[in-house]
Parts: sequence; C-alpha cells; structure tokens
Amino acid sequence: MPDTINALPISGTWTDLNTLSGITVGSAISIQNIGSSSGAIANIGTPNSIIEITTSSSEPADSFVGWHVSLNEQWEVSAGELKVWVKFSKLGGAEVGSETCNVKVMQL
Repeated sequence: MPDTINALPISGTWTDLNTLSGITVGSAISIQNIGSSSGAIANIGTPNSIIEITTSSSEPADSFVGWHVSLNEQWEVSAGELKVWVKFSKLGGAEVGSETCNVKVMQL
C-alpha cells in the first residue's frame, strides 16, 4: 500500500475510506479535499464542495452530518479501532447527483 494516494473519488453516500484506500483500520491518516468532478480544470472544485468525515464501526445513517472539510483543506484522523467514513456533499444542501469529489489520502 502506498503512503499517499493522490485521488480517490468519493460519492454522495458514506464510503469506508479504509477499505477504499487499503489503509488498515486504526491507522492515523490525513485526508485532503482536492476537488469535485464539476471543476472546469482537474482537481479544481467549487467552494461549496465539501467532504464529510466521521469515524464509526458501521456505516452512518445517510442523514448523519460529519465534520466538514472544505476544498483544499486537510484533516487528520486517528480513529482507534473505528473505520473512517467519508462522503461528498455541498454546502446549502445542493444535490450531488452523479458528481464525485476527489480526496488525497496519506497514512501518517
């Protein structure tokens, strides 16, 4: 497993980041929002494109609101024995539809 994964696509549903990235549950990781598929140039998103992050042993409910990570912002997570879950959403409740948002993931 590489130390850094440059672009993992995240949809509008909760995704188990540990499984998607191959990073072992319990590892400390850094997650950076690098932009949505709606950007005119690769890795450029709109300012309202956010990634939500939470930690849980099972998939959170769709209505659950996680920590918000804005475009180009980075967040470090040390989840202990819990999985790291992420999903793409937009501020103001705009529909995500089939868009995805890319995240850069690094094992710390």
